[in-house]
Amino acid sequence: MPLIDLTFAISATSISANSTFLLMTATINSIVSVYDIVRIHYSVIVFGSVSTTHVNFGTNIPNKEHLIRIVARLSKEAGPVNLALALEDAKRVYQSQEVRPNARRFLVVIMDNQADNLDNVDRAVTDLDNLDVVVISVSIGNSTNSTDFEIITKDPRHIITTGVNKSPVELGKEIIDAIFISVRSKSCLVFCFFVNTPLFKFILHLPFNSFIHLYAASFSCILPLKTSTFPHISPYRFISYDKPSYIFIDLDIPHTLCTEEKQANKQTDKQTNKQTNNQQQYNKTETQ
Repeated sequence: MPLIDLTFAISATSISANSTFLLMTATINSIVSVYDIVRIHYSVIVFGSVSTTHVNFGTNIPNKEHLIRIVARLSKEAGPVNLALALEDAKRVYQSQEVRPNARRFLVVIMDNQADNLDNVDRAVTDLDNLDVVVISVSIGNSTNSTDFEIITKDPRHIITTGVNKSPVELGKEIIDAIFISVRSKSCLVFCFFVNTPLFKFILHLPFNSFIHLYAASFSCILPLKTSTFPHISPYRFISYDKPSYIFIDLDIPHTLCTEEKQANKQTDKQTNKQTNNQQQYNKTETQ
């Protein structure tokens, strides 16, 4: 999982607002429950005729259970829907100093009703784009206007349409899938290898001359994998999605040492400490 600064802007003003708002908050909490608060940081905006930022990236969130309780206690805002106001609040969230410079930025806008007017929406979308914020839109129910979502969302694959009876867990998965579409497309270079296949084992033994190493995940072990020269790509690390049946290697985020390297370093440190202790003991004996 890459670093992600994720904002939810939610609005429930339709005739089914009570049900849809519950779906929205439950969906947020399903994502928090699965992905925790370490790699993903969260902010939450609730809007209608007014917009309120209830959680931002600077809010003290000691654990995911605390955030889940905050989201579960949120109240909806009455309409009409001022979409531009919510986007302006989102822009301010991403202009804060708590935004991590290496994190991917996503704004998930969830609405169950059409916007009252679209004045200043284009400008707000441009401002968010300049901040490298990717907008994902979620339309719930039959009272929304598809034009609202098309204006704020650049990639059609980032528009999700669902019914009011959708499972929060399933909707959360669809949102994460939409995020990963952008993560993969924005990576400098992404490789996909299938673990424990003849092709994978063949690749591991290719005698490439290279400037860099890629890392492939196989269960709890990370195996070094050499590849051809990419001098313009640095740094790098692996990202594992779901089960270790396949992995994606993203060269756009900092790398960490593989398990074998860590063990080797620990062994080296142990030997160095032992030699130092022996030398100190010898010097002490000589002095006596």
